[in-house]
Amino acid sequence: MLNSCSRNRIDVRGGHGLTIRTCVRGIAVNVMNRKACCWALLGAAIGMADLGCATREADLAFRSISAGSNHTCAVTPTGGLVCWGFNGDGQLGDDSIRVRCGPTPVSGLESGVSAVSAGLRHTCAVMSTGAVKCWGWNEHGQLGDNSTVNRLVPTNVVGLGSGTAAVGAGGSFSCAIKTAGEVVCWGSTIDKKYAVQQKVVGSQSKAKVLAVGGSHACALSSAGGVMCWGENASGQLGNGTNTNSETATPVKELRSGVTSIAVGMNHACALLSSGGVKCWGDNQAGQLGDGSLQDRNTPTQVVGLMSDTKAIDAGGDVTCALMKNGKVKCWGDTFHGQLGDSSTTSKSVPTQVSGLDTSVRTISVGSEHVCAELTTGSATCWGNNSGGQLGDRTTGERRYPVEVASGRKIDLAWTGEGCTRPASASLVLPSGDAKLTAIAGSAFRT
Repeated sequence: MLNSCSRNRIDVRGGHGLTIRTCVRGIAVNVMNRKACCWALLGAAIGMADLGCATREADLAFRSISAGSNHTCAVTPTGGLVCWGFNGDGQLGDDSIRVRCGPTPVSGLESGVSAVSAGLRHTCAVMSTGAVKCWGWNEHGQLGDNSTVNRLVPTNVVGLGSGTAAVGAGGSFSCAIKTAGEVVCWGSTIDKKYAVQQKVVGSQSKAKVLAVGGSHACALSSAGGVMCWGENASGQLGNGTNTNSETATPVKELRSGVTSIAVGMNHACALLSSGGVKCWGDNQAGQLGDGSLQDRNTPTQVVGLMSDTKAIDAGGDVTCALMKNGKVKCWGDTFHGQLGDSSTTSKSVPTQVSGLDTSVRTISVGSEHVCAELTTGSATCWGNNSGGQLGDRTTGERRYPVEVASGRKIDLAWTGEGCTRPASASLVLPSGDAKLTAIAGSAFRT
């Protein structure tokens, strides 16, 4: 039956080793040398770009994940990069501004990606070569390409062609740690316009961890101390004042003994070597986890997290912790269900996320959604899904974790405009395969 596609064939080269051979009535696909079957819409006035695919085997897993404002990105085990969610500024990097409700390859980044950071409306990635690329919204120069033009595909950051250890995408600025341990930033915060590659932390501090928020950022030194800079109206710099700072200032009482840091929109947190967690800054939704709604300009202890915490992350007005037993706890705002406890009642103390067992490897907190990467290589997300940022091929809000569509199941992967699925589709199958049927909103079944 595949032979019927040989006439009027068009070969298209896509991401992840994807070669699509198209014809008027169907398509055949080879995804990373795995069997696959795909469909083309049948009907009047349907263009050849409106294609979907149903994979027969698992063809996509995740090595790390980053939740942004209304989009999410993940690095695959082979170093490829996929993104999904809102795309109005090109933050998905797929050379379009289409909403994508499932993982979509980033143009030109099929391999060689070491890490990714999804920001407010832009995204940055560190390559295995130490180079940095950014894409999406660029009004304030946050892409670092010496322009203010939005980019729909990854563009090189000027001056960071090598020697970069980490990158962070924030609101309207970005920062990176160089391998020598210094931190440079570009773009702008509320009251600060950074020159391209402006140094904010010197190499003498030997920064090893970077966390970038809405208008402030923090770095963790090799000595275990925390430094923050940027806006400080809510005390998010943790230095005992509410005065903005263009340069990095030490966080009070955290000059040593810290193993990791996390930054939200206007708050920050630190994971201590004891396994305890302390937070500071804005607390209007209880995101500091100290049982109150009072802002703090110095670190305060998170209730119940004195030990046994493995990792932390923060975003928007939410903070989450991965415990050593593999469970996840979150606290703060949950208007869209981002605490994952099936409720919309904000919590000022940690509450356990429903439905997650001990298989969580990493967590990432966005503005109003949270994602967890599992030891199986799959991922799960919950919270706001208005832009498709949960990756479950819907735009429905989820108050509990749902699996990111990754090809692990035989599923309909709509790649047309928005997140709409067609009512039906016709399949072209490799010889000998069982016939599959496609119904809108349902999985393919053999």
